[in-house]
Amino acid sequence: MNRRRDIYSLRISPDLLWNLSLFVYLCVMFAHQRETAVDTVLRYGSLAFVIAAGVFSYRLQNHKRSGIKLKLGKFELWLTALLVLGGLSSFWSIDSGNVFRALFNLLRISIVCFCVYPHLNSRKALNRLLLLMLGALTYMQLILLVRTPASSWGTERIGAVINQNSNEIGRLTCLGSLLCLYFMGRYKRLRIPLTGLFCLFAAGALLTGSRSAVLILLFQTALYYFLVSGNLKRILAAAGMAAAVYLLFLFLRNNEALYNLIGIRMEHLFQFFTGSSKGDGSIRERLYFMESAWNLFLSHPILGIGLNNFSVYLSSIGYGNAVYSHCGFLEILSTLGITGFLIYYSMYAGVIRRLLRPAFRKDMLAALLLVINLRVLIFEISSISMFTYITYITLMLGLAYTGIRKRRGGVK
Repeated sequence: MNRRRDIYSLRISPDLLWNLSLFVYLCVMFAHQRETAVDTVLRYGSLAFVIAAGVFSYRLQNHKRSGIKLKLGKFELWLTALLVLGGLSSFWSIDSGNVFRALFNLLRISIVCFCVYPHLNSRKALNRLLLLMLGALTYMQLILLVRTPASSWGTERIGAVINQNSNEIGRLTCLGSLLCLYFMGRYKRLRIPLTGLFCLFAAGALLTGSRSAVLILLFQTALYYFLVSGNLKRILAAAGMAAAVYLLFLFLRNNEALYNLIGIRMEHLFQFFTGSSKGDGSIRERLYFMESAWNLFLSHPILGIGLNNFSVYLSSIGYGNAVYSHCGFLEILSTLGITGFLIYYSMYAGVIRRLLRPAFRKDMLAALLLVINLRVLIFEISSISMFTYITYITLMLGLAYTGIRKRRGGVK
């Protein structure tokens, strides 16, 4: 009788329901971003599921025992400040419609973060969310395998052939590879399957044809191993990564399919930075976007031209490819001015600063969260984290870790 009661309790467990809803939400957000009726229903359905589960689990939990408390802390205030500034920018924007579209997406991820953050009250909770993310990213890879025609593998960029953003998929597969490295250290018995999964994610990053994905993959792997290794191992890790980079570029250069997909793009990037070339069309266009965004900032330095209005500006001057500026720093400076820039990046600066000490003391969880948030900040030069939902979750994890560590007096 007691056994049946335990099973029944497990089935209606608020924790079980909450984790299931969060896993479903992450799967949908990673793998179902196409503008189709099915994906749209899945996005809003998973959002409703995670909100309902969050409210249900909070109401049924023993708050004192679980430590789950609703309060307006730093993260919530930071998100609220972004929403308020973005909303106010509609009054001086070129197109308020674009402001509200971006604001609506930001509001959706804010609601999810408000539901998730109270649950991140222990290292165990942080690791559970990271595991859910790895599972959802694995699901994304499986969906990509199913959706992508066999003839396109190795000949066309993953994502582009099915009308998804190849650069975004590249960044997500890089995140999956980093999570594999972390869990290899935590679960040594699972090293073989996790190594295989790491290779799958790394191959996916290469096959997206994204230059930033290749650079992120190398950067995060090298930095993570440097942080979690001992002094001698750090030297060996640095030498090993240098050898791996050389072998990777040698492989890309001598494999015709991969050379056409990503190798030639990396060559153009290298030639651009060494001054031997002005870069390919993609690089030149990105430079034009960045120059335009900088000039907009100089014209509107305090408050910018309105949230999500850089693409509107390009349309207003008759530019054919009216998109984001492809640089997070300049996108925010041009659209929300120095005010939005300081608000947005102040949270990253604070979280990264607090993660440095435990990360250099070989705390694997701190090292992981530091690498994730550093890579977001550094690679803002070629992407825009403000419009990427996963960056809010990883930033939230970093802040939650620092809060847990502070409550425990700075211990692991």
